[in-house]
Amino acid sequence: MAAIVLIGGGRLVDLFGWRAPFGFYLLGIPALLLAAKVVRDGSSEGSDQDPGRPVEPWFRPQAWIYAVAVVLAIGLFMPSIQGPFLLISNGITSAETHGMVAAACAIVATMASASFGWLVRWFRPESILILISVCFGAGAIQMGLMSGFGPIALGSAMMGIAAGLVEATAATLILSRVSEQARTPAI
Repeated sequence: MAAIVLIGGGRLVDLFGWRAPFGFYLLGIPALLLAAKVVRDGSSEGSDQDPGRPVEPWFRPQAWIYAVAVVLAIGLFMPSIQGPFLLISNGITSAETHGMVAAACAIVATMASASFGWLVRWFRPESILILISVCFGAGAIQMGLMSGFGPIALGSAMMGIAAGLVEATAATLILSRVSEQARTPAI
């Protein structure tokens, strides 16, 4: 879906100007209203935590994971934000082509995220974190040193491997270190 929206957004830019794709953000308003309702109406009746007991400091042992996840999250946006500027500097001005480079990242990210369950059975999450860093780095170097649509799209796709794995890996690392009492109860 993200790939379709990215390519379609590029087409909208070519037809109506750079502000047109921001109309997609309006689609998030119904989801925001629904989330606000669920949070407001939700209850913690199923929680077995004593209300008088302070919450354990669950964030301290995971601080390094949060820091790494924040740094790697920047990489999630590199192909879609910096890719168009890179393409323009190489003489490629079509917004639709810019969308295709970003879509290469999104399509590969979808496949990578779908493979996370299989990967985590064979590799420790810390090892997957190394793979993520290598893919982000190699993809950024590829995009930065090469010119032309194909090599830049290939670099974007390499970054897509990392983009698809970063959130699931960070969540797995964090949840493996947090006690069950500190986790949010299911609604």
